[in-house]
Amino acid sequence: MHTPEITHLILRAQERHAALFAGPIEMGDVSLASFRPPYYLAALGVCAELQLFSRDDYPGPIADLVLVPSEALHAPDDAWAALEARIEQLRSDPRAALARPLSETLGLREIVYSPSLLADPLRDQARERSLAKMKERFAAVEAKVREHFGLRLPRWTAVLAACFDSLDELERAGLGHLGRSPAGVMDYFVDGGLDRKVREGLDPRLEMRFRRDPPEMVSFLWGEGDGQHFGMFYDDPAELPARIVSNWARDTGETGCDDEFTGISLMLQRARERIADPYRDAREPIPLALRALERALAWFVRADEAAVSEDGPVPYRRDARVQLLGGVSAVLPQSAFKRARDNQSPDSRYAEYKKKRPSRLLLEWFDEAREELAKGKPAFAYVLGRELHWFDGDAHRKVGAELLIAAYRAMGRDALAEIARVHTEKRDLPSVGVFERE
Repeated sequence: MHTPEITHLILRAQERHAALFAGPIEMGDVSLASFRPPYYLAALGVCAELQLFSRDDYPGPIADLVLVPSEALHAPDDAWAALEARIEQLRSDPRAALARPLSETLGLREIVYSPSLLADPLRDQARERSLAKMKERFAAVEAKVREHFGLRLPRWTAVLAACFDSLDELERAGLGHLGRSPAGVMDYFVDGGLDRKVREGLDPRLEMRFRRDPPEMVSFLWGEGDGQHFGMFYDDPAELPARIVSNWARDTGETGCDDEFTGISLMLQRARERIADPYRDAREPIPLALRALERALAWFVRADEAAVSEDGPVPYRRDARVQLLGGVSAVLPQSAFKRARDNQSPDSRYAEYKKKRPSRLLLEWFDEAREELAKGKPAFAYVLGRELHWFDGDAHRKVGAELLIAAYRAMGRDALAEIARVHTEKRDLPSVGVFERE
């Protein structure tokens, strides 16, 4: 958040920038582009990331440059005119500029990172306001999640929501470099999020639920591509989620555990990995936007830790899990098991699932799972049900759903049974967005 005067100046700069860089500026086989909106730095003025590249040899110079210096903010037309003139000069020999710094080519100051460059008391004040707002909003959001899902919401979600709410133009551009953005249950925190209407005939539990997502997964964050998304994993609806998991919906559809336990720590760890990436092209500087986002995330660490402490211990975090096709399983109570299965593994079960017709062995497994369910031993039904949910084959869809839902109910995990039921009924939806959008 900026002062009204600075906000007005930034809006004017964004309009000029959008007009100048509506798309890449083509100069034969060389292009000049600025793909993200300009941003404001108190110490420098209005800035933006620009890059020059060619079709046949894509890499070229890329840099964060000062478009309108602070001293020219109140009369910026000359600065924009000078930039446009430099771009016209560039057209005479654009290929030669591929080997030169962009600052030299365009006559602009290149931003050299230092921690003090991003120090701005107004930014810290904005973060404080966002944190207070989202902590106040948490109770209503948590109640809505209980109403819709029957699940408990961890307090760290409010801290993550505050971080997203507080981001300025530069920090938000860092999300693009990081490949992360809020989604799913995080949308309840945005202004008006609690009043969203579900499209007719749909259910809020289907929001951002891809067809091979396990019922235990409740999504809160988009990833980098191929349908990657992150979710909270609920072993038991009565407890807080024990893990964060991720799934590549347009790839294998498998679900794996991440090493971090909150949204802030997950994103901060990834931001620092990107900044320290030893394989980064030497010609490509570390984006200033990524450093700004890392700084913003780090600011929220203390509040994140306090939220986790307030929630208290989370069970199942380190408990052993059974091996499943398709990824991480829930922690199952020991009372759910009858005995270890002889000569059986995820691979051997997969070999039976992929047969065109149910094999005699697979039918025996189904019967045995039902028998164990009747005796209060739902583990085998859970294993078969979860694996068939991931396998996503027409031949076993009905029996897989039957076993999985029954297993959840036998373990007293009715909220997960209901998620599985709703998902099974609406699994072929063309979109994972179920709320009305303006």
